[in-house]
Parts: sequence; structure tokens; C-alpha cells
Amino acid sequence: MSTPVTDRFTNDKYTQIRGDLKAILAHGVQLLIAAVHPEGQATALYRLNVDTGELVVGDLPAGGVALAADDGHVFVAGSDGQVYKAGLDKGEPKPLGPVFDPPPVALAPAANGRLAVVAGKQLVILAKKDGKELQRIELSEFATTIASDPSGTWLVVGSDRGTLSVFDCENKEAFYAGESKKLHEGAITALCFEPDELRVMSSAVDHKLLLTHVRGDLDPEDRSGKNGHGDKTTAIVNGTGDRFYTSGLDSQIKAWVRGAGQRKPAAQKEGLAKVVALALGQYKGKEHLIAACIDNTLRLFPIDAEGKLGDRELVYYGAHQWAEYELKRRDPKLREAALRALAGWNDAKSLETLAQRVSNDDDHGLKVLATSLLGESGSPRAIKLLEPLLRAGEDAVRLAALNGLLKLEGADSLRIFDLALAVGKRDIGTAAITALTGLARKDDLAFTRLVTALSGQPREVRVAALAALEDLHDASSPEAELIALRATQADIRRTALIRFYQRGMLALPEVQAALRRFSADTDAGVRQAAFLISLLARPKLAAALRCRDKQLHRQLHDIETARSPVDEVKAAAAEAAAGAGASGKSKETGSKGKVEDELPKPKQVALSELDEADKRPLLEAMASRALDTCLAGAAALASLQDPRALGTLLQLSREHAVGAGRHLQGAGRAG
Repeated sequence: MSTPVTDRFTNDKYTQIRGDLKAILAHGVQLLIAAVHPEGQATALYRLNVDTGELVVGDLPAGGVALAADDGHVFVAGSDGQVYKAGLDKGEPKPLGPVFDPPPVALAPAANGRLAVVAGKQLVILAKKDGKELQRIELSEFATTIASDPSGTWLVVGSDRGTLSVFDCENKEAFYAGESKKLHEGAITALCFEPDELRVMSSAVDHKLLLTHVRGDLDPEDRSGKNGHGDKTTAIVNGTGDRFYTSGLDSQIKAWVRGAGQRKPAAQKEGLAKVVALALGQYKGKEHLIAACIDNTLRLFPIDAEGKLGDRELVYYGAHQWAEYELKRRDPKLREAALRALAGWNDAKSLETLAQRVSNDDDHGLKVLATSLLGESGSPRAIKLLEPLLRAGEDAVRLAALNGLLKLEGADSLRIFDLALAVGKRDIGTAAITALTGLARKDDLAFTRLVTALSGQPREVRVAALAALEDLHDASSPEAELIALRATQADIRRTALIRFYQRGMLALPEVQAALRRFSADTDAGVRQAAFLISLLARPKLAAALRCRDKQLHRQLHDIETARSPVDEVKAAAAEAAAGAGASGKSKETGSKGKVEDELPKPKQVALSELDEADKRPLLEAMASRALDTCLAGAAALASLQDPRALGTLLQLSREHAVGAGRHLQGAGRAG
């Protein structure tokens, strides 16, 4: 049992009745409701106390198409072809009788403990007690509806072509066919016997309301004339006294007075939506007409002593409206409960609402929860809803969206990784790299995406990709860095060069060749890194230069203290989690950004300790096509008082090398 949520301003109530309303029956203050979910999900036999709003749910394995009741039981025509039976006031619905194919469309109580069922072109009579099939009568046309007189002795069946067929068991044990005649143009949509006469009211898609005596020849009287509904008539119910009511998809209820002639009915238009079913029930001790509407609301209208309808008094809303109402409330616990209920329903509308809450809810935790619930839904529909959330403003939402997509599409879905990497965000980008690393051990396409990520955005993703490639190759292999040197982003090429130093690979021939090649790179930072690392490959040369050139000492120290890719990614994640930027730290190299006073004091190295092999990196640099590399090599050689630097510096100063002149004096002294 569940209690409704009541709007304190309108007194309207919000319930958790799911599905499209199909049929209602009133039993005092209790309203019996059948509904069919548009996606074929299971619904229930709902028992709603219209006074209190308490809802009792009798679960069905499918939907409920039609209802019928007697003094003690209610019968439900299931969308799965099964008829179900339950107590009128309580009890779970239980299967009754055979499974029908096609499923039954309507039910009617019949005399002597029987139940009439119409399904396809058949009228089947069942025993109410145990569901035993007592009769099966073939019909000439597909049945659309059925009604029985108050005694259950007479049955009328309406067809999809407008034919009314009469059956009775008057003075007989079984039902036998009587008259049958086409009365309407098109499908008959509603039937109702008058309470005191053997006359049946019928309506159809032709908008006519006919009154026909069922004994003898079928000679209908047109009761509506020009006063019928403007759209399909969906229900006819008897009122008190001489009144009866009809409803239609024209969003009207019409109150008619019985009797001969075409009397104009009173029409109720205000406070209505398209009506699919009607029932006469009790609310707060007074008679009310209850309209089940196409928007899955139940609308209550009071009836006065003369049978006239008053203004709408109350609205009961369905499950999705309940969720939308709860999601507008301030209490985050109530909104969370609504989100979890939507996730449990797991239909298209529920999933769309969850996705909307990621943008509309003010609570960060609920945004993440809504995203996670989409991922846990198991529904393919959620994939399209999660994909835009990869670009959400909050990193936790983006990560939840990525995890959800991988659950739905598979942990090896390269398409999802492509989407994540295309966003250009650190969090989901590095998460995608981590996942791709495991796949790349056995999937060449995943490996290719790691290589592509070396040129992606942002830097943290590129660095993570480099770390992943290192993990995939042998610890003694420089292959990961050699691959990274082909990246379009200069910073990752510079990092790859630094990694040669950090991993102790400077003596390898392929590394030395790479240093020479990238000393002429298109990017100045890469050229400088290649030059500096070539110096670090000659420890005595680097030491001799450190004590003679403080700026060079700082540059070498920055290379030596640069973070590894793994440490850099971890640091960036920690800073992001703490809400801190990366100020004071080099985003390009991962340098710790030492201040001048933190530089270690260089060791003094005499020039005599250097041999010609030690100076080779400087001579190679002077031969570079890159002007700055050439100048850096000549300047370093000049600081070592080597006269060979003089000619290069003179040539550079005569052309356009800025800063070459300041090195000439030292080189001249050396000469």
C-alpha cells in the first residue's frame, strides 16, 4: 500500500499508478483501475481509495485491458491473453481459464456464475469460479466491446465494422445467438444497457449514439442527432434517476436525459482532457463521476441531486507526474527517492527524465546519481542519453557517464573511448587511456588509439598515453618514446626526450640518433630539450658547463627534476580534486618549478678534465640547421674557452642571431 503526495495548494494527489489507463470500475470509495504500459512492461490491478488516496497494487505479469466485476470479485483481461481474477477489495490477481490468442478486448459478467469474454472473432463463456470454458461461439467479425444487462441474461457484442450481435440464455442453460445487424459505420466503441429496460445504448467512430431494443428486430433510435461527440465516444455509464453519461476523445463529458427524442445533453468541457473511461463512484460521501483521461489522470466531478455535473473537484495524477512533482521539491531526499523510482521503472520516459535531471537539479550528488542510474539501467535507450553527458560541466558526471556507457555497450567498446577522448577533458580522457591500456595488450585497434591520444587534448591525456605505451613495452625499450616523438603536439615530444634521460636510455644508439634529429625540431622547446639532454649524456661536460653558466645550470636542473608522466597525471588529478590550479608548476614539462635559491651548487670541473669526445654534443649542435641550437652549442663551447666557437659566433652575429655577440668576448679570450 502506498499513500499519495498531496499538493497543499490544489489538494490534487499524486500516485504511482503506472501505464496508460484503459478501464475503471467504482465500488463505493474504491476505484479499480486497469492500465497497459506503452512498452509492454507489467502493470497491476490498482485499487485506489478515492477518499484517502491509498493505493493497493495487485501485480500483473502484463497490462490490464478491460475490467468486469460482480458482488465479490473483479476480473481483468490481460494484454498477455490471460484473464485474471481477484477479490473485489483485496487479493492478488490469479490466472483464470485459458490463454487467449488474440488477447481479450472486453469482459462482461453473465448469469449463473459465468463470465463473457470477447477475443478476436470469438465469444467465450467461462465459469467465474474456476475458469472452465463453458462455451465458445464464433463471430463473423472482430469484436471490439461487450455489455450485459443487469441480470446477465442478455449479452450484446459490438464489432469492428459496426455490427451489433445479441446473445441470450433466457429460459436456456447456454447462450444462443439472436439478432445481428450493422447499426454503425465503423467500429463500435462503447455499449451500455439501460438499467430497467432491455435496451442497449451504443456508440461508434461515426459519432452516433443509438438506442436499440435487443428483443426481436434490431431497430435503433438515434439519440444523439447533431449533439454527439466530436471525436470517438469512449464510454457510456448509467447515472442515478433518468441520467446517463458519455465521454469522448473530444475532451467532453455529456449528461443525457433518458427518453424519446433527440434531447440536447449538458456538456462538461472545463477541467477535462481526452477521456478513455468513466465510472460512477463515491467521494467524501457524495456521488461523483470519475473520468480516466488519456494523460493518465483521474478527474472527479460532483453530481447534484438532478444528475448535473459540477466543476472538477479533484485530480489524481499517475506515476510519472508523481515523479515530476517530487523532483521539484526542495528536499534532496525526496528527489533522490523519485530518481530511484524512475530507475526502477526503466522505461523511455523515466530514462529521459533521469537525463534531464542531470542538467536541472541543483544538487551535485543527485546529478551524479541520475547519471549512474542511467548507466545501471541496462537499457539500450540510455546510451543516447548518456553520450551528451560526457560533455557535462562536472567531472564526476562525466566519469559516471563514461562508466555507464561502458556497462551498456561493453567494456571493450572502442566507440565509447573515441567519444570520451574527443571531449578533451582530463578526467574521462585519462580514464579512457587507463581502460585502453588493458585492451591494447590484445587489440591492435586499442593500441592505435593510444598512439592517436599522444596528439589529443589536454596534456594530461597525452602524458597518460605515453605512460600507457611505456607500460605496454619492455622496461628497457625506448619504443614508447620513439612513438611519442611522432606526435603532433610539441610538449609530448619534449616529454618523450626527457623520458630518455629519466629512464637511463641515453647510451642507446637509437636514442642518440633521436636527440640529434630533434635538435632541429620545428618547435623551439623540443630543440632546447634535445640539446640539454645531449649534454646530460656527457656527465663531465654537463658539470663543466654548470659551473660556468648559471642559466644553463638551471635549465639542466629543470630537466633532472621533471616529473614522470605517472606522477604528473596523479598531481593534476589531485590538484583538480582540491580545486587548485597548476600555478607555479610547469604544465609542459612537469617541472617542480624550483626557485633560484633552491638550485644545488654546481661542482667545479677543470677544463683539463674534458677530452674531445666530451665536447662532441656541442660540435654537433653547432652543425645544426636550427639557428638557436647552433647558437646554444657555440655559446656552450665558448664558455669552455674553445676557440672553435669564435668562427660560428662571428658568422651568427653578422647574420641575424640575437645574443651571439655577448659570447664573442669569451671566445676571443680563448683564442
